[in-house]
Parts: sequence; structure tokens; C-alpha cells
Amino acid sequence: MNGEATITADAFSAALNGVTRRVLLFHVLHHGPSPVEELVSAIRATTTADDRQAGNEELVEYGAVWALYHVHLPKLESLGIISWDRDTDVVSLEADPSRLDAWLSVALAEDVHGAVAGVPGEARAETDSIRVLYVEDYGQLADLVAERFGTDHPDLDVVVATNAVDAIGRLADEPFDCIVSDYDMPAMNGLDFLRAVRESDPDVPFLLYTGMGSEETASEAIAHGVSDYLRKGTDGDQFDALADRVRRIVGDAA
Repeated sequence: MNGEATITADAFSAALNGVTRRVLLFHVLHHGPSPVEELVSAIRATTTADDRQAGNEELVEYGAVWALYHVHLPKLESLGIISWDRDTDVVSLEADPSRLDAWLSVALAEDVHGAVAGVPGEARAETDSIRVLYVEDYGQLADLVAERFGTDHPDLDVVVATNAVDAIGRLADEPFDCIVSDYDMPAMNGLDFLRAVRESDPDVPFLLYTGMGSEETASEAIAHGVSDYLRKGTDGDQFDALADRVRRIVGDAA
């Protein structure tokens, strides 16, 4: 059954009321029909460190999986937004993809707007160092960038977020002078994150730092207001190049 004709604006709004639903819908939208096990992995990847510290990690994950099976998937199916084949345990999209993409963009933009609105903009000028929010799901690279910047570029203070959901939480807690984001991340990619940031803050320097982008990706990033675009390298010089780009776009925005 294709339910796109009967999905109202209120239904879409209800469906997107919660990070878990947005993550799983984003995944199915961009990856096509997906096994529930794959959706669980996407949701697990967007669980923040704060969530894990709030309680026993196994209990947090068990609760998320239980809610996926017994709350989120049945609700989205009842709204006609997805179909769920219990025999194969595969979830498919029933809604109009372009319409769902638009609503997901609005929901993510609202999250970012709420996060940015909670931090006074003038707080950025209170320190001489450049505060960088680095969004990267590959933990070893994120740690290496933070380590190299700490050693070779001490004027750059790096805070790592493992995905867009984690980054939104960081933006709500503290101010940043620059955002550096990977493109290929679980659940929400760098372009969607950029688009959401630009809805709320057209001026904050945003650098897309990716090893999987194409000319088409670069063009789309420029169209959505990226400050700079840098392909990941394979040697140590890439970190110096990244540091130089960060300084430049922050200086240009001053």
C-alpha cells in the first residue's frame, strides 16, 4: 500500500516527533528498504555519550530496540509512511520521498535552531582560541585530528561529535567558532546537517571535510552555503591543511 496520498501534515509532524523516528526514516529514505537490524545499528550510532552515561549502556540499548519494534515502527506503519514486512523484517518507504525529505530537513533545522538559540553568539569572542566542532563518525580519525591539533595547532580547540545528533547536543551546550563535518555519516549526512545549520545560522563557518565526496557533492554543498570544502588526504600534511582552512574561514567571517 502506498500511503502518500493520505498522509497529512499533522501525521508527518507526529511521525518526526523524536530523534529515533527521524533517524530511521532518514536511513530508509537514503538507503532504500532496510532490515530492522540495520536500522538498529543506525540508531545505535546516533546514541550520544551523554545518553550512555545516563544509565547502564545495555539497558539504554535494550530500551531503544524495544521501542523501535513496539512503538516507532508500528506507529509509522499505521500512518502509512512505511511498510514493515514481518517475514523478512525489512522496512520500506511508502511516503513520497521528496515530501519526506522536505519534512526531515525542517525537523532537523528546528533541532539546530533550538540548539544555536540556546547559546549567546557573543560568547564566541570570550577566548583567543578557535573553538571547532568536529563531526566525524570514524573514531580513530576524530581522535587523530584532535590529537594533532592539540600538539601542532594549539590555537584550535577541537570538540568531537560522532554524528549530527550528537553535534546538535553540543551546539546546545556551548558556542563554537567553526563547524567541520564529514559527509558520509550514519542516519544524517553532512549536507543535511549543513542545510539545517544554515537555516538557523547563515554565518557560522562550516567546512565539509570528506573522503567520499564528488564534484556533485561539492556543488551541492556550495549551493547550501558551505564556507569551504576539503577532501581528506592520506598523509600527515592533511591536518595542517585542515587547520589552515579553519583559520582562513574563521578569519573571513570575522
